[in-house]
Amino acid sequence: MNLALFGFFAFQANFILQKTERSRLILLQLIVGWGFLMLGYSAAFGNSLGTSLRFLIILVLIQGAFFINPKTSYIRILIGFLVLQSVFLISLHLILNLFFNMSSYMFLRLFFQAQGWGDVYTFNGLFYNIQILGNALLPFGVFVSLIYYTGIKRVIFTGILFVGMLVAGNFAFLLGVTFFMISLFLVTEKYSTKKFVAGFFVLIMIGILVAQPAMNYLDKTVSAKAQESNPTRIDQAEVLWGNLTENPLNFLLGKGLGNTLKVKTKWRDYTDNIYFELQSLYFLNQMGILNFLIFVGANIGLVFLFLTNTKVKVIYFAYILYAFFNPYFLDTSHIVVIITLVSLNQALEKRESHLLPNEV
Repeated sequence: MNLALFGFFAFQANFILQKTERSRLILLQLIVGWGFLMLGYSAAFGNSLGTSLRFLIILVLIQGAFFINPKTSYIRILIGFLVLQSVFLISLHLILNLFFNMSSYMFLRLFFQAQGWGDVYTFNGLFYNIQILGNALLPFGVFVSLIYYTGIKRVIFTGILFVGMLVAGNFAFLLGVTFFMISLFLVTEKYSTKKFVAGFFVLIMIGILVAQPAMNYLDKTVSAKAQESNPTRIDQAEVLWGNLTENPLNFLLGKGLGNTLKVKTKWRDYTDNIYFELQSLYFLNQMGILNFLIFVGANIGLVFLFLTNTKVKVIYFAYILYAFFNPYFLDTSHIVVIITLVSLNQALEKRESHLLPNEV
C-alpha cells in the first residue's frame, strides 16, 4: 500500500500544482514547511532519519490527500477490495466452524501469527475473531457503501461488509457503526436512507436479542478487553505520557518524529516500537501538544473546506471514533480514507445537482 500511495501522489502532483486554487496551494505549502521544521527538530534529538521521514510522509500525505483530483473510480475500487476481504473472512469463518474445533485450529492461528498477517482466535469454538491485515477499513466500507450505493447494490455490498466486519471481531468497529447509524439517521433528509438505516439497526438489535451464543460471545469479548487490552492501553498511556512530560520543552514540542522508547514493563517490551494500540498518543508523544494541536486544527479546517457534504463529515468522524484507540490511526489507511471521502463528496454533489443518476 505504501508503494501504491507514493505512485498515486506522483501522478497527482501535476493536478495539485496546476489546478489547486492559489490560497489552498499556499495552505498546502505551509503544511509541508511545518512538517520539515518538525523533521529538523527530530534530527536535533538524534532520532532515526528513516523513521522520522516515515512519520513526516504520513502526516503530510494525510493532509495532502484532501487536494487530490477526486474520481468515483476510487470509491468503487476500495469497495471492491473490501468486499473481497469480507468474503475471505466469512469463508474462513465457515471453514473454521465446519472443520475445526478449539484445539485443532491452533496451528492455523500460529501460522497467521508467524506470517505477520494478524491473529485468529475464539473464546467458545463457535465465533472466531479473525483480526488480520486489511480489516481496519471494513467499518469505513460499510459507511461509504451505505451512502454511495442505492437499491439492491446498497443492500448486498453493505450487508457483506457488515458481516465481514463482525467476523473481524473488533469491538471498536461496533462502536463506530453505532455512532454512524445514529448520526446518519439524524442528519439525512432522504426518507429511503432513514428507512434503510432504521431497518438495518432493528435487524441488528433483534439478532443480538435472539442469538444467545452471540450474547455470550459479546460478554466474553468485553471481559477479555477488560482483562487484557484495557490494562495494556493504560500501561502504554503511562509509558508514552511519562516520556512526553519529562520536561516542559518535550511536552510543548514533543520528542521528535520517529522517537522510540527504551522501556519494558510487566505488560510489554516497548523498545523501538513504532506501533501502539494508542497510536494517537504515540503521535502526541512525537509531536508535543503544540504541533499536535496545529495538526488537529489544520485537519479540521481541511475537513470543512473540502468535505462540504454533511453525510461525508459524519463518515469521517465515525472513522476517527473507531480508529482513535487502535494502531491504524494516522497511517496509510487514514490517507486512503481521505482520498475516498474527497471523491465521495464530489460524487454526492454531482448527484444532488442531477449530473449523476440516482443509481450508481
